[in-house]
Amino acid sequence: MRLHGFIVGLLLFSPVALAGGKLIDLQIDKEVVIFSTTQIKPLPNLACVANDAADKWTASLKTESGRAIYSLLVTALSKNLALEVSGAGDCADKDGIERSEGVKLGISEVPVSKGNSVGIYKSDGITRIGTVVGFVETSRKTKWYYVDGQLAMDTKSYVRESGPSTLYYSEANCSGEILLRSSGVQFLNGRYVKGDTNRIFDANRSERRPNGCFNTSSTLPHYPVIDGVHPVCGASPCLVKEDQ
Repeated sequence: MRLHGFIVGLLLFSPVALAGGKLIDLQIDKEVVIFSTTQIKPLPNLACVANDAADKWTASLKTESGRAIYSLLVTALSKNLALEVSGAGDCADKDGIERSEGVKLGISEVPVSKGNSVGIYKSDGITRIGTVVGFVETSRKTKWYYVDGQLAMDTKSYVRESGPSTLYYSEANCSGEILLRSSGVQFLNGRYVKGDTNRIFDANRSERRPNGCFNTSSTLPHYPVIDGVHPVCGASPCLVKEDQ
């Protein structure tokens, strides 16, 4: 099964509703996944939920998060795993059924070895780090949770930031060298970089923010961009993909 982009997911859990158990029904209506579990939702139904759909959830195959949830559901069904479902508090995918915001597999039941699972790999796409059990996605970062068989079944995580919200430049009008405020490893333009501590600028001459370029300066230390290496992934982001 090939899914686009994010293959497996754990989204931020909402206080609206949280239910768990085993998956007992999974179907697709056009591009909407409809499913239910053995555990009853702990909170009263939303006003938008129909009486005969109180035990159901949805996920949209039009979104990356919805496709990720669907992949987790298929894994749970095929392996008879327990799972927890969080509610989004609305019926945006399909009238009368609450939309799911996230799905989490029972971590103690997830195999840590390769085989019919979703793995997280180093940037070379070959070196397997562990088995993915979920992810959290926000506007600024994506955080994958995984288990690797070390320290029992403790969950580890890999975070990929979207990059600095402000970039600094050595010359006016956002020209010259790109400068960083920190010399540590960070994600920028699809790769990992760091600040060059051998060449430190005493000030920048301009900066690019989300709303444009500004000729402003700061006398804080700034570091030119050079290649960096993430301690887990390597020079580029880790890859999340179905095991072969």
